[in-house]
Amino acid sequence: MYSFELEHAIGYSCTEQPSLHIHPRTNEFVYASGSSVVSRDFDDPHQQSFLRGHDASLACLALSRRGTFVASGDVSSASDIVVWDYAERRPLWRFSEHDGGVRILSFSHDERLLLSIGREDRRMAIWDLKTGMLVASTDLPKGIGRVDCANWGGFAKDVKRRDTGNYQFATAGDVLTLWALDPFVGELVLQVADSRRNIRQHLCVAFAHVPDSCGREGYEDEWLLTGTASGDFMAFLVKPNKTSKFAAATATFAVSTSACGGGVVSLITDPVDETNVLIGGGDGTVARFVYQVSNSTWVDEEGASLRGAVHGLAYSATGTEMLAGSTMGDVVRARRGALSKPVRVCWNHCSAITSLSFAPGSNDEFATASSDGSIRVWHTEDYSVSMETTKSGTQHKQQLKQIQQIQTQQVPNAPADYATCLHFTIDAILSGWTDGCVRSHHAQTGELLWCIKDAHAGGVTALRLSNNMRYVVTGGENGEVRVWEMRMRQLVSHLKEHTRAVTRIVLFDDDVHAISCSRDKSFLCWDLREDKRISAHTQRMGGINDISMNHDQTVVITMGQERTISFWDLRESSPIATIATQQQGMHEDEATCIAISHGGDLFATGGMDKVVKLWAMVAGAPVLLQTHVGHTGEVSAISFTQDDRQLVSVGLDGAIFIWNVFRDDAGAGPESKK
Repeated sequence: MYSFELEHAIGYSCTEQPSLHIHPRTNEFVYASGSSVVSRDFDDPHQQSFLRGHDASLACLALSRRGTFVASGDVSSASDIVVWDYAERRPLWRFSEHDGGVRILSFSHDERLLLSIGREDRRMAIWDLKTGMLVASTDLPKGIGRVDCANWGGFAKDVKRRDTGNYQFATAGDVLTLWALDPFVGELVLQVADSRRNIRQHLCVAFAHVPDSCGREGYEDEWLLTGTASGDFMAFLVKPNKTSKFAAATATFAVSTSACGGGVVSLITDPVDETNVLIGGGDGTVARFVYQVSNSTWVDEEGASLRGAVHGLAYSATGTEMLAGSTMGDVVRARRGALSKPVRVCWNHCSAITSLSFAPGSNDEFATASSDGSIRVWHTEDYSVSMETTKSGTQHKQQLKQIQQIQTQQVPNAPADYATCLHFTIDAILSGWTDGCVRSHHAQTGELLWCIKDAHAGGVTALRLSNNMRYVVTGGENGEVRVWEMRMRQLVSHLKEHTRAVTRIVLFDDDVHAISCSRDKSFLCWDLREDKRISAHTQRMGGINDISMNHDQTVVITMGQERTISFWDLRESSPIATIATQQQGMHEDEATCIAISHGGDLFATGGMDKVVKLWAMVAGAPVLLQTHVGHTGEVSAISFTQDDRQLVSVGLDGAIFIWNVFRDDAGAGPESKK
């Protein structure tokens, strides 16, 4: 019997809140990927571990100062906060205080408290991580408006600038507010900052302690820094409140520093030298500013530019290295003094992945297409990308600009065209696009080789290259099946019997016969030489999402909206077997994709239930071998490597999962994580 386990996951979820951290005590970085928390070694991409405790995508991720705890919160209406013991890789606490998603998580400097703020309920809670009990809880006052960020500022100071037993933190959004917490009685007090009529939308906030501006030895000035939607970061001077024994500190605006375009969406301070401030911009800017004591200003020292908004920023424990992640899926690493020369740590799609295709005869090279407008070629040895392309250079820039605007909420939806299906050939990648074109890109350089314009009105939905590479068969949104001669890219056949979108095309070995399936509930077998249909099969209910043919080319497997997996003998009018119930192992929701192993004894399926299943191809009674949950969105495509030792699944969550397939009697290695 066979089993499978997760080998590697590709996918970084760059959320509005911090979701990328460098662990201070190990050579690892921690990030959000869909509904999972992923820890990965910097030097060995194969060394990954997964913390899974959510059913929905993560909205925020926090790492405590010494790396003892990780906290994650999701976007679901019944959202939970999970606090993880990082060393043990196990959940320590689960908090269920918020309704409508978690917006903000932040650990106190001493790792004793966790601050959480809800996305919709405007509820703020503070948790004791030693006992798991609630220390304080309150509804945010309506007068402070929307809250987009929060951060702790250590212990509150008395009038002589000595630490007290009370904690302080800041929240910011429409209004910058300082808070004081008495942890013994759970009392909270607040003080709105004095902005001196400088009205801004604050997107991120951090405390900074810098040398005293008057030059007094042993004294420090305490600043509160906020990144704004206007592209500057503001500095507020924090002083103890003298009006009451228990009161929040006061913060008065002092200086504003222009930093970038698109808003300062992330801001952190160096853990060793807080005169160093790192900012991330909505326009892709990453810049390091240094505080000048002589004139109390921040000066731009060095910078870099990434694609997309830089919401993820992290410093190493020594402050010598920085990590940045963008909404375009880029994660880069740089040393202080060499920020302009960042090194890519990992590659990721930033939007739904629509299709997957392995290079001919390859076990370690495959291509993916995504609604972010890109096509990429991946290598499983180090999970790197050797080629990335879109329709053209100019359109590539337009695509990136559109996605950046979408992800910074400047436009309401995504108008950009993208590839929905592809086929990896020896030296080219053929793809069908939502704009109705069929394109061919060079597999090594990404150069656009040719384009068939207006191949299908409404978009190309399916594509398959013939085995002799002389023609390509395409399917369209309106149900057409068309055959194109490759050398001249001319239409040689038009077949129209489907009434709805064609979802998949498979070819027989003879290159004469083809099968197309459709959302109209049918799959049709065509004689391409005679331009006619030779058989038709219709399932009882619902459209067909995918189809695959076994190696003797007599049996096909279909799946779709009927929520069954059906096995058809092409010589029979009705299915010869079906998997229709969960007792038989059927998906809880629609099955969306299927792949049969090259050896023919296995097949794998993925579905809207975010699950990948491995089955044994037993005549008359297929057997479910194993089920794994990893994706946080619909599984859109799945494929075996040429040697059937690995399985790759991709999803609408933008993630790529690489699974090891093995015989149980051959040794499985570490137990897979379900």
